[in-house]
Amino acid sequence: MTRRLILLLLACVAFFPHNTALRPDIMECRNLVTAHEIASGECTWLVPTMNGALRLEKPPLPTWIAAAVESISPDNLALQRVPPALAAMLWTLFLFLLVRRLTDEETAFWTALAFLTCYQVVLMGRTATWDVYCHAFMTGALLFLHRIFCPKEHENTCWRDAAIAGLFLGLSFLSKGPVSFFALLLPFLIAFPLLPGFSIKGKWLPTLLAVAICIALSSWWYIYLYLAHPTELESVFHKETGAWTNRNVRPWYYYWRFWVEAGAWAPIVLAGLFFPYWKRRLKASKTYLFVLIFLLAQLILLSLMPEKKFRYLLPMMLPMAMLTGLLLVHWHRGGSPWPKRVMVGVLGVFTFVELLAMPLVGRLFTGEQPNTLALLRHDHRTDGLSYHYPAGEELRIEVVHAAGRKIQPLDLSDTAAVRQALPCVLLTHPEATDSLLGTLPNDLRFEKLGTFDNNHHPPTAKHYNTAMRYDATVVRKR
Repeated sequence: MTRRLILLLLACVAFFPHNTALRPDIMECRNLVTAHEIASGECTWLVPTMNGALRLEKPPLPTWIAAAVESISPDNLALQRVPPALAAMLWTLFLFLLVRRLTDEETAFWTALAFLTCYQVVLMGRTATWDVYCHAFMTGALLFLHRIFCPKEHENTCWRDAAIAGLFLGLSFLSKGPVSFFALLLPFLIAFPLLPGFSIKGKWLPTLLAVAICIALSSWWYIYLYLAHPTELESVFHKETGAWTNRNVRPWYYYWRFWVEAGAWAPIVLAGLFFPYWKRRLKASKTYLFVLIFLLAQLILLSLMPEKKFRYLLPMMLPMAMLTGLLLVHWHRGGSPWPKRVMVGVLGVFTFVELLAMPLVGRLFTGEQPNTLALLRHDHRTDGLSYHYPAGEELRIEVVHAAGRKIQPLDLSDTAAVRQALPCVLLTHPEATDSLLGTLPNDLRFEKLGTFDNNHHPPTAKHYNTAMRYDATVVRKR
């Protein structure tokens, strides 16, 4: 009970204090903008939009959750980040229960502690995006798949476990499509036969039930879209599959330093890769071999994908935490005092950062730029006005999120279109404002509201983007 209470308290520390310290990134802004349009009635729940355009690239479950929160408390970033924090806690619970089945409660406890102190896990549990949901549900599915294929003597709940596994598989797909199936389920299945007690005898019908429930939950939204918007759905399908091979393409060895993503536990993960040394020294050698194959299968499969980003390694935190837990418990039971001291030290630093230093961390990583377009939400001069930007220019979704409303393209060379949009707020980049306003008809009146910077970084930073700076001008008839 004490261990579980410690895990609960640490999970609360990891995901809840100062949860608005980090400003929303592009992924979170996409989700929140879509949720806002659903909650405000600008689109339907089944056919979401983002800045007025159909948003079919991502399955809808996390966005529905965000839309429900938006309906309760609009523009409340702190509340929006509560559901992903709860999902991250659920993910930790599933991991704890899974490792406890594989080993014992002590190893599960150390594994969960390592998992909760991984940077990627904490970050995703603090942002309202899709990843934490799909991997949390998939880990729940893995737990119940283990109950099906590696049952213990007192367990006789195969059909119930199959139904629950199918439910979690379907919820994972509704959260981010096949991502977790490829990055978590497939590597787990590759290593699954190595586990003690694994057997498929007499499990085919329950397995079919799990698959049927998964397919039913996973496909119904896409079937609806195929019937309602077949052309748009096909276009999104080709766009997304093309992105896997044409966007952010990296060489196959790009993830060679995957172990660094474990943060403080990186040296232990690296040490745990030396199979010839550990296979004779660990009592739980079969479990160790399973975890190692699980980890390496993930690494190989993710490396085979042309599109690569280090945040795609998030599901690898699962076997890396398991590997860390196994080795720490091995050393601890061998009488060495340093695993406990290291864990206490890591938890101490982690707790200090989360409870006291997170606002400073937020300013270091995302800057402190108070002059964003969000200020215009409370400016009475913009009440009832539509927002526009010059057609043909790129518009970052972070700008739309900051504005809190749709920003539509406007062809400034089309006088009729400009007059139809009046009165409106026109967003232009500062270096082009005068020249663009000079192309508009002479009988219009301009009222500049100010220059707004939506960057997360100061102008001197490497990643500063001038495309995020805008002049806001009210354009009216004289």
